[in-house]
Amino acid sequence: MLPSQRVASSSRVYRSLPRQCGNGQTRGMHLAHLAALPDATLETFKHHAFGPSQPYLLPKRTFIKSLPAISSWFVNNPPLPEISGNNKSPVPVQLNANHLAPFSHTTVPLELTTTNPDGTTTFTRTEAPLSFFLDHISTLQSSKNPAQNQNLRIYLAQCPLPTLPTDLIISSLPAPIYVTSAGKGDIYDSSIWLGMAPTHTPLHRDPNPNLFVQLAGRKVVRVFEPAVGRELFAQATAGSGGGVRLSEEMMAGKGRAALDAVVWDGLAINDDEKAKDRVVGYEAVLDAGDGIFIPKGWWHGIKGVGHGIVGSVNWWFR
Repeated sequence: MLPSQRVASSSRVYRSLPRQCGNGQTRGMHLAHLAALPDATLETFKHHAFGPSQPYLLPKRTFIKSLPAISSWFVNNPPLPEISGNNKSPVPVQLNANHLAPFSHTTVPLELTTTNPDGTTTFTRTEAPLSFFLDHISTLQSSKNPAQNQNLRIYLAQCPLPTLPTDLIISSLPAPIYVTSAGKGDIYDSSIWLGMAPTHTPLHRDPNPNLFVQLAGRKVVRVFEPAVGRELFAQATAGSGGGVRLSEEMMAGKGRAALDAVVWDGLAINDDEKAKDRVVGYEAVLDAGDGIFIPKGWWHGIKGVGHGIVGSVNWWFR
């Protein structure tokens, strides 16, 4: 069975999904690991992914050499093991703040999540000079226990590439051939995502095809066909009165917990051939240089996991 056939074969279960159990799990539903394209050629990408609008991973480390930001924006990227006795533990990737310092005056969008004394969280969006973000990350990276100093989490999220200095983007993040040549060559938008793990982007869908590439650290992506994603979102927002839409309520507090319950907590991986009829979505793990194609309208949620900096770039294109 071709990877594209495997993705398409589960479409019959999208028509009606079982509701959640009381513990937040959805009985009988499974995820499978998302298939990777057999090679990284443009023709293969067009034939299996872009043309039929099917989600796919690109082969491992496809972008490791073609996107210079992977090496120039970060230190120890990809990470190498640090040997201590007989144990091996990864040295966290760090943001190369000195490399980005010449552009510190640039205004960037930031997501701020504050942990309050009572354990609740407050989420806000703002804009600030890049220097504010670089100073925050540098302080955490120099700390012996960065995870214990994150009562304030700052995520540089969905920062449009065209708003960044041209010299920085041209030299570091040239648009991949899949973006420029698979379709009309029309780049609708593109964004940078930078922050200390863990990071979080809630379940949502995009109005254009999306090529998402990991620059540093690790992210986990879960993708769902339009019908099933909409139903999962509706389950999570039932009773909120807000309908099926993405809002700041989905970024923290009860709204985020409700989405996590259906997208992350309530679905397990099962690649068993006998369970394929109950597959309702796919999971992909991205490390530095890895990429995923997410078709127009496919719902997806993304988590940055592990330790240290995580960075990504994506292009919405047609």
